[in-house]
Amino acid sequence: MTWLKKYASLWYLVIGFAFSWAFFLPYVYVENVWEPRFFVIARILASFGPALAALLLTGYIEGRSGVKRILADVLSVSRNRKWIAAAFGLAGLAVLIPLAVLVYIHKVSLARVTVQRLLFLIPNFFLNLLFFGSAADEIGWRGFLLPKLQQTRSAVSASVFIGLLWGLWQLPTYYFAGLVESNLSPVWLFLETTALSIILTWIFNSSRSLVGAIVFNGVFRTLTQFFLPFAEVTGNELVFQQLYTGVLVNMALIVLLFCGGKTLVFSYRPPKSGGS
Repeated sequence: MTWLKKYASLWYLVIGFAFSWAFFLPYVYVENVWEPRFFVIARILASFGPALAALLLTGYIEGRSGVKRILADVLSVSRNRKWIAAAFGLAGLAVLIPLAVLVYIHKVSLARVTVQRLLFLIPNFFLNLLFFGSAADEIGWRGFLLPKLQQTRSAVSASVFIGLLWGLWQLPTYYFAGLVESNLSPVWLFLETTALSIILTWIFNSSRSLVGAIVFNGVFRTLTQFFLPFAEVTGNELVFQQLYTGVLVNMALIVLLFCGGKTLVFSYRPPKSGGS
């Protein structure tokens, strides 16, 4: 047990990568990932790798109480309403600002975006939360690995480390023929996940909860998946990726500017009035 606790972070990576890549890697060599019958099921199962590794190790080390603690944190919506609202707004800006730029310079047309299509964003958001990685990502990377790394590292160092590993974990999906991601750049993927990791660490450390991070992840994932095909039609999906990654990088730099890299928690306190 002592040995397992000492190397829990390493075991998390081994279990998480092994489980997810067992489903990811076979589809790297398929000419069109939509042709195999069970691709969607495999993609859903693979997304649970980080959460599975985190919950298995937490259950083994801390018992049921540790697992219940993580799951209760995921559901602690009522005490995190401000952070949920902030996560919705910031994640929306990260995608909609680049989209507005592309529309303005006539690189993307939204003529085919109907009200009915926009309404599908709501169920897609919940599908991303539950089945396509948003909650599972945060349970694993922020809920389990981040606190352990922050015991010996600064928040920004832990975030960059997680961001690079997170990008590596996702990397096989960028070689799935038939998905829009296959036209995107793996280099920009690592920049994206590193910047995202810093932002999500800030939300997690400041709110002391996974809820805000899960919402940011879900909103960002849902909006990029929705609008990337519109950029793909005009051959500008890579430009869209570069733009929204640039917005994320600037958000991360602002967080570092105001919070510092040690804790990534904004600690400003207004001066008291009346000289007291």
